[in-house]
Amino acid sequence: MSEESTINKPSTSNPFGNFTSGVRFFFAGMRMLFRHPSLLGLSLIPVTFTLIFIILLIFGGTWLLGSMINELLVTLASFISLLFGGESAAGSGSNVGVPDDLKYFTRTIALIVSLLLGYFLYLPMARIFLAPLSEALSRKTHLIKTGEPYPKASLGWGRAILEGLKLVAFQAGIIFAALIAAIAFPPLGAPAGIMAAVFTCGLDFMDVPLSSPGLPLKSKLGIIFRNKVLAFGFGFAVYLSLLIPIVNLISLPAGIIGSTLLMDTIEE
Repeated sequence: MSEESTINKPSTSNPFGNFTSGVRFFFAGMRMLFRHPSLLGLSLIPVTFTLIFIILLIFGGTWLLGSMINELLVTLASFISLLFGGESAAGSGSNVGVPDDLKYFTRTIALIVSLLLGYFLYLPMARIFLAPLSEALSRKTHLIKTGEPYPKASLGWGRAILEGLKLVAFQAGIIFAALIAAIAFPPLGAPAGIMAAVFTCGLDFMDVPLSSPGLPLKSKLGIIFRNKVLAFGFGFAVYLSLLIPIVNLISLPAGIIGSTLLMDTIEE
């Protein structure tokens, strides 16, 4: 029996204990990742995906957004020049320059916006496009911990991706509700946004080990909402890990392994 199988089952009567248990299971997943070469091997593709995503985000997103902002500034400067009696080339405002300091500022803003967009888009994209690999990693973790495979064999890449799409659509509903709450009650905007982000992080990872044996979305959500404090704790650990350079590269495989350990422990 593996050391991971000795993790105590979370308490059902202590919310704080359940929250800290959720955090602890994420780090249990990180430890298990490096203790089992087979898990580390399966994690190479998600880690590579994360690295490529970050590189494309920094260079591609910053260049694209920076170009759009600079073009907008040139157009705005041309319009202001015409408005106050200046001259401009027809249609483009190409003779209106943008100061270098302002260009550097717009590039900085573009980088920040790109990183923010990437932070919110990374997990949904990974949940969809890496769904088959995520489930394979979850299945291997379950086999190592329990010594037994899931009752059902893998149902295929198409079903795994479809389950990822269903979850992302549900998460979008949560984020939309948080956005409406922020607009209706501005002082609650930041807390509501953070809580929604943390919970959807937990939801994203806990869905994987529940999808592996072929549970329908309604059943999966029922299990997760019955253990919502655990989901918040786990999501909180993921939320913070994604903010830490280098650590965020292994957050995806560590989260999948940790959530599988958590789900297996709940079911015991």
